[in-house]
Amino acid sequence: MPEARSAGRAETVFVLLLIQGAAWGLAAISGFVAALPGQPAMALLGLFTLLLAAVTVWLGVALLYRVRAARRLLIGLEWTCLAGTLLVWLLPGNAPGPVALLMGLGLPATLLWLLHVRSAEWTRTSSWSAPASPGWSPPPSWRPPAAG
Repeated sequence: MPEARSAGRAETVFVLLLIQGAAWGLAAISGFVAALPGQPAMALLGLFTLLLAAVTVWLGVALLYRVRAARRLLIGLEWTCLAGTLLVWLLPGNAPGPVALLMGLGLPATLLWLLHVRSAEWTRTSSWSAPASPGWSPPPSWRPPAAG
């Protein structure tokens, strides 16, 4: 029986980004539903939210493939989300509930903590990058030529 290996930092961040992207995708659908009775601006807001969800998931995949810019872009995105959430909560009448605390404060703060911690896992160790999954190896045609 093969041994189970613990998930790495990149895989953990990827799963949290999938959760965040799915939540934004659901918010986009509600924007489209609100546009049906005659509020066309909500359709545009839903479209932007859906685009944000897609970019978040794409950056998560790029992080798995060890794309250097993905980590920096994700840190900027999460700081923006955290600042935006805190600014919205400063508006009168916006008392955050438990879901808003978890999704608006807890999730971005956790992602920022995972992304800011220096680790050897964030550095590229070879000339090509592949998803960090156990037992997966690229076909011989994908491998870089041997040095020497």
